[in-house]
Amino acid sequence: MENYKTSSEKLLGEELSKEFPEQEEFSKYYFEKVGKYPSKDLLETRRIGLRSLSGKVFKIIPKHTKGVNGTVLTPEMSVIVTTNQYTSDPFYNNAKEVKEAYLRIYDFDYQKACCSKNDFTFSKLD
Repeated sequence: MENYKTSSEKLLGEELSKEFPEQEEFSKYYFEKVGKYPSKDLLETRRIGLRSLSGKVFKIIPKHTKGVNGTVLTPEMSVIVTTNQYTSDPFYNNAKEVKEAYLRIYDFDYQKACCSKNDFTFSKLD
């Protein structure tokens, strides 16, 4: 699956995801409309239902394996978060959205593992 070339393709994909709850059906319809399959990031964002008109969407990936206080964080444990405010840094408010995403998806306690912004890389998706 290819990445988006324009933000309008991404918006079209998000609009279409409302109409087609089944992943396979959505992917086929998206391919017919755009001429390529939706990106992995769009499908993941759609799957966990993270959409926001006022915030920004980020993909957060751990830099290395970290094991502290009986918890383990690995580079495969990436998450997609939407911030509540328009910001360039998903860790701006003491990583509230990041903590919630890791707890919800991986049952991983960000604070118990003594994580910080320096343990992650992130990129904007919108």
